[in-house]
Amino acid sequence: MILIPKEGTRFPAERVPEYLEKLSSTGYLRFSCFRVTTCKGRNTVNIGDRLAGCNYEIVSPNLYFESIECSNCGNEYSYEELEPRSEKVCELTAINYDKIVSAIVDSIRETDFGIHEIAGYYGNYVLELDSKRFLLVFDGSVFDRRAILTAQDSGSHIVRIALDEDVAGDLPANILTLSGIDIIYKGFQNQKYILRDLPSTTEIIQRMEMVVIVEREMLELTGRIDWRVFEGKITDYLLHQLRNRVTERYQYSQLLKAIPSYGNVSVSWSGPGKPDKITLNLAEYLDELLSEGFTTDAKCYGEKSRIDHNTIEKVQHHLSLDEFGAQKVLIITTTNNITCWQDVANYKRRTGHYKLVILSARLLAEVVVHLAFADEFLKVLKECTKQ
Repeated sequence: MILIPKEGTRFPAERVPEYLEKLSSTGYLRFSCFRVTTCKGRNTVNIGDRLAGCNYEIVSPNLYFESIECSNCGNEYSYEELEPRSEKVCELTAINYDKIVSAIVDSIRETDFGIHEIAGYYGNYVLELDSKRFLLVFDGSVFDRRAILTAQDSGSHIVRIALDEDVAGDLPANILTLSGIDIIYKGFQNQKYILRDLPSTTEIIQRMEMVVIVEREMLELTGRIDWRVFEGKITDYLLHQLRNRVTERYQYSQLLKAIPSYGNVSVSWSGPGKPDKITLNLAEYLDELLSEGFTTDAKCYGEKSRIDHNTIEKVQHHLSLDEFGAQKVLIITTTNNITCWQDVANYKRRTGHYKLVILSARLLAEVVVHLAFADEFLKVLKECTKQ
C-alpha cells in the first residue's frame, strides 16, 4: 500500500518517488531541496589553507553557492571543492492533511455514500449507504484514531483510510483498510462496491460457525457414500456450482481481498524441520481454483485415509496424459489428513501460481458455505448415501 513518508524524510533529488512528486505538484505535500555534504576538512600542500574537519553536516539551501561555512566549526569552503562530494537532496517538510482529507471526502460524496464528520474527533466520519453504516477513520500521525485501537469491541466494520507511515500497528479483523492516495487519484467508486457487498461481522461469524457444522456433517455423510458416486455425480455437482455461482464468487473474493485476515486458513505442514502449520491465502487459492485449465481428481476417502506425495505422483501422471492441455491439478477430497501441503507451497514458490490445488474437507466446507450452497450440498450428499 502506498503511504506518505514521515515529515523529515529525505530523498536524493533525482529519486523522489513519482507519486510523491505528483502529490507535491498538486499541493498536498511540500518538499525543500538543498545541497548537503560533510565537513571533512581540507588537505593541501599550503599549510595555511589546511583545515581540520569536524564531520558535521553542511546544508546549503541554495543548490549553487560561492562559499559556505560549517555552522559547527566555522570552516569555509568553496562550491568547487564541496560539489564533487555533495548531494542534492529533497526533504519532505510539510503534509497538508486538511487538503488531503477534503479531497478524499469530496471523492466519497461523488458516489452514493452519505458522509458526516463526527464533531470533536479529527478524521472520524460516519459513512452511510442504503441501510449500512460504517465508522470511517483516517489513520495517520495527526488524527484521532482511538476508534481503530478499540475496534475489537465493535460489532461492525470500521473503514480505515491509511495515509502516512505513522499508522496503527496490529489491527482487529473487522478493520477494512483503504489507501487514501489511491482514493485521491482513482476515486471511491471501486471501494463503494466493496463496502456495498461486505457482509456484517455478525454474518461472518455465523458463516464461520456454519463451516464447522458443514465439515462435521460432510465427513459423516461421505463415509456412507460409494466412492464412484462421489468421484462422479458429486464432483460434477461441485464443479457446476463453482463455475456458475458468479455473484457469490465475486462477493466472497471481495470479502477476502478487503479483509485478508478472513481468508487466512491454517493447514498442517508435515516433515522434519518444518513448522507444524502454514497459512494459505484463500483469496489467491480460490482465484487459481476458479481459473481455466484444470484436470480434476476426486477422492472419497475415510476420515483416517490421507492424501500424500504418492497421490500427487498419480495425479501428475494423469496430467501428463490429459488431451486438453491442462496445466493444473485440482484434487477434491473428503479428508483433512493431507501430508503434501509442502508440494502445494513448492509449486506456488517456483511458478508463482497454485498449479496444485487441494480442496480438503475443511476447505470444501469453507467454499460451500461462503458461496451459499451448503444446505443444498448436504442435501445432495444425503441423497447419495448408502441405504
